[in-house]
Amino acid sequence: MAAITVSYRDFRFVVPFTIQIWMYITPVIYPASFIPEAYRWMVYLNPIFGWVTGIKSATLGTPIDWLAVACSSAWMVFLLWLGMSYFIKAERRFADII
Repeated sequence: MAAITVSYRDFRFVVPFTIQIWMYITPVIYPASFIPEAYRWMVYLNPIFGWVTGIKSATLGTPIDWLAVACSSAWMVFLLWLGMSYFIKAERRFADII
């Protein structure tokens, strides 16, 4: 996010908005069962969903959804790789832009 913000100045207004929307999309307060079955696959695209579900399961004593944890872990590793790749590529231009 930092590399994109340096390159595109208006992106600093998008980041807080995106994080705020992401908080409402992640089922922290409401259970994932409230999401209709047809759209539940979209929740697995959220990299935080599996960890939030795992913490809720450990706290409430319900079974852990290992598919959600695995999907979240895979998405986190992919996004980490993508972010690091972009940052390393964009880092060379930081001094020229700033």
